[in-house]
Amino acid sequence: MKRIRPRRVATAVLVTAFVLATIPARAQTSGTSAAAAGPTMASTGTDSLAIARKYTAWFFTGQMDSLWSHQSAEGKKENSPAQLLETLIQLTGRVGAEEKVLDEHFVKRLGKTQYWRTSQYNGGGEAFMLRMVLSPQGEFVGFGFNPRSQAPPVDP
Repeated sequence: MKRIRPRRVATAVLVTAFVLATIPARAQTSGTSAAAAGPTMASTGTDSLAIARKYTAWFFTGQMDSLWSHQSAEGKKENSPAQLLETLIQLTGRVGAEEKVLDEHFVKRLGKTQYWRTSQYNGGGEAFMLRMVLSPQGEFVGFGFNPRSQAPPVDP
């Protein structure tokens, strides 16, 4: 059996945390499609907060197939359920598991609707944000993560 050295594990965790911290949400920088597909959440009276909470619960509980099946075609081109799981592993390695939701609300950023969820995690330290991009149809487009103090600017 191969022995894993604690120093190598610690280095790998730090490198992973750094990479996670420096990667913006891909969905924030990609272009939007010319024609929206199907009715919007607003036109059908869909509870967007309930959708965002469901997608977040799927993410935090490792139900990546469910999350991926509700991802936009644009998002599916950029990742897989395995990549979503790797993102969860990196996030929990950095901040731990979510303990308490401190704030949740929607913002517009770069013309896209984002669900911002700020929580305290059991890894200690500053509150951390999950920023989930949703399409007008309620599809999961992508997400980003950052400490609360490093929240990106929103649209005016």
